[in-house]
Parts: sequence; C-alpha cells; structure tokens
Amino acid sequence: MALPVQALLAAGYLLSAILGGGTFVGTVTIAMPAAQRAAGKAGASMMAIMTVVYGVGQIIGPVLAGSLYAQSHSFNSALLAAAGALLLAIAVSLRL
Repeated sequence: MALPVQALLAAGYLLSAILGGGTFVGTVTIAMPAAQRAAGKAGASMMAIMTVVYGVGQIIGPVLAGSLYAQSHSFNSALLAAAGALLLAIAVSLRL
C-alpha cells in the first residue's frame, strides 16, 4: 500500500494495485470457507459477519481517504494509513 508513496512512477502504482487489490480477491476466497469451517454450525453467521465487515471497510476506506486527501491534497497519508491498517491486521492475525 505504501509503494506509491516511495515510487512515484506508474510502475509503482501498478505494482501496488496488483499486490494489494489482486491479493484481496484471493484472500476473501480463502477466508470465507475457512471461517465457515472454523465456526462449525454457526458458519452462516460467521460468513454474514465477515461480509458486513468487508462492506463497512468498503464504506469507511473511501471516506477516510477523502478526508485525508482534503487535508493534505495528496493521497500519501491515505496510503500510509492503509499500510498501517494492514500491519495492524497482520499483528492481530499473528496473535490469534
């Protein structure tokens, strides 16, 4: 996510989109069945919760990015915030 902040070339933006966005589809494809198996009989509820969380993220992300852009007139702070959120998610995942 932070790659475009450092690499101000089209290749940096493209690589960031592939590494971030391209892996998201795979992550969701793996995470949904894994959550269903882990939840057992409550699998449908777990999938519904995950879908809601993904949806909330899809709403909050652009709102936060727009707010950060309005303050700095650059998406650098939004990209760094996204990178920070991903690092936090990694830390939480490793603790679980």
